[in-house]
Amino acid sequence: MRVYKLLIIIIIFISTLSYAKEEIIFTINNIPITSIDLNQRLNYLSLWSNFEKDKINKKYFLDDIISIRLFDVFAKRKKLNVEKEEINDVFNKIINNLANQELILYNELIKNNELTNNIILENIRYDLQRQKIIEALLKEKISKISLSKNKYDIINIFDINFNYFTVSSKYREKLNEISNELLNSEVHDIKEILNNSNIEYNYFSIDLIKLDQLDEQIINNISKDNKKFIINKGDYLII
Repeated sequence: MRVYKLLIIIIIFISTLSYAKEEIIFTINNIPITSIDLNQRLNYLSLWSNFEKDKINKKYFLDDIISIRLFDVFAKRKKLNVEKEEINDVFNKIINNLANQELILYNELIKNNELTNNIILENIRYDLQRQKIIEALLKEKISKISLSKNKYDIINIFDINFNYFTVSSKYREKLNEISNELLNSEVHDIKEILNNSNIEYNYFSIDLIKLDQLDEQIINNISKDNKKFIINKGDYLII
């Protein structure tokens, strides 16, 4: 089976998390994912995980929803589908195995329109999709291991660790002034430099599967063996 490849997705936060109203929290390929999407994901996961939504670390679940949406883009590009019958089987197992407290929660979420069976089915599809892709990647990697020469590290499932900052274009002049300092600093130092310069930013660190279609500016920098670079995307900049 051929190694899977995919386009790098740049994710930009537009607002802080809020459940009182729908707000965009990030976009993938210009498709917005909102605070309502995240809340529905939390409701779905709460059916078999004992946690209080108001007391959890939402960053973990934010990483989770970013993950399933990136895998969804990957699956659509590769035309990978999960059979409806498999999704329905998982759904039936979930509902039939709900404990009393979880069943009460399920009925309350359905009654208050905070969750629907269609949303549950969609999230099951996301999870099965991600699971199948990771299993396929593992199988592909394992098949290429040379035990005699030990050329392949089975732990190295991902090939690129991509750390980046997104900064509004309104800070372009400030960035130009400190660009050399930024490009000669490590991640934790970059954060300190930006903070000291009163530049607002969002920071992300993502492990990327080998990709065949990258942003042209990223490709140009990688081809020059640049480990650190700044890209101007018009409304925002990427460090």
